[in-house]
Parts: sequence; structure tokens; C-alpha cells
Amino acid sequence: MSGTAEDIAAILKAAGRPMKASELALSGVTRMALLRATRDGMIERSARGVYRLPSADDDPRAAWASLSARMPQAVFCMVSAAAYHGLTQNMATSLDVALPLSVKKPSPDSFGAPAKFMHWAGDIPFNVGVETVMIDGVGVRITDPERTVVDLFRYSTLVSQRGSPSMLADPETVHDALSRYLHGFEGGSSGKLRKMAKAFGVWERLQPHVAMLNLSENGVPSP
Repeated sequence: MSGTAEDIAAILKAAGRPMKASELALSGVTRMALLRATRDGMIERSARGVYRLPSADDDPRAAWASLSARMPQAVFCMVSAAAYHGLTQNMATSLDVALPLSVKKPSPDSFGAPAKFMHWAGDIPFNVGVETVMIDGVGVRITDPERTVVDLFRYSTLVSQRGSPSMLADPETVHDALSRYLHGFEGGSSGKLRKMAKAFGVWERLQPHVAMLNLSENGVPSP
């Protein structure tokens, strides 16, 4: 039984990452022990059902790790991903997260930071253009730069939407990300963007915006 606050802190230190209460329970940690350790300041609850060691660093992405520890299938996307990749100067006021249709959207304030959730259908959106980065020892899934730009475009007011998506990017955000990707992002190219946009069926609609930006920047049309 690992009932003392020191025991729980040692478990978290050895893990090197946030842990769910269910994981800690496997080491004999009870919910009462977690409450006492949290009250004593030895650990902190970083999200509903997720605990970590207190950190002197106020990393704004700590909530990403906590959310991913609780919901490993989640993918950070839209403005959150754009900010991570340096594709926008706007910092998302909330976490932008995609979940499978089978996963119920949690409360927006469950993770120590406001969050917005959207559902994606099928396996392709969770595998194509999705990478894993490590934050606080937790694997965090996030859309890669090309996928991020494509998502911002396809979930924007520039494209007619079916239903009412819970996230919609405005044209200024889309064009900012597109411009930064094409003309300021290391490794960005029209070819890679075209391939990703075709995978999600939006290249014909995105291509005129790419051509316009390339023409204004280089004086030549997009290939």
C-alpha cells in the first residue's frame, strides 16, 4: 500500500509524467490518499482524474499532457496546432482538440485550461498528418504543419460547411497560416500541401489561395 504523500510523489517522480488515478490505484494508492497528498501540496491535480508533481515552470502546454494522459486518442488541432508549429501569431484562448465519434466530449473546463472539442469520423483523420510529440513525459498527438493548414482551411468560413462544426477558423487566420507555411516555414512547400489537401478532398478549393500567395510573394504562379 502506497498511502503517504511521499509515496505518491515518489511514484510520480519515477514515472516522469502525469498519471491517471486508475494507474496510481494499481500501486495501491487510494482516492483518499490522493486527496490528502493534493491538500498537502505534494502533488497536484492537473486534470479531472490526472495527477502530477508540482512544477516551478508554468508551462502553458502542461494541460496538453494532462489531457493526453486521460484521453490518449485525442488530437490537438486547428489554432492550438498552428500556434505550436509557429503558423499563427494568435494564441488559442482554449485548447482545440479532436476526438473520435465514439468518445463523449468532456466538460470544457476539465483540464486546467478551457477546451473546445470536435468529432472526427473514421480512422483516416486520426492517422494521416498526425504526429506525436513529448510534453511532460506524455505522448501528445497533434496535427503536423501541412495537416494543420488544411484543417484550418476546410473548417473555415471559406468553405461551405455541413452542419455546424464546433470550430471554425476565420479567413484571416487561414491566410496567415497559409502564408507562414509557404513563405516562412522551414520545409513548407506547395507540393506537400497539395498532397495533404488532396487526401482530404479540398485541393481544388485551396489551390487558388496557394496560387495567389505564391504569385504575390514570388511573382510566379503556383505549380
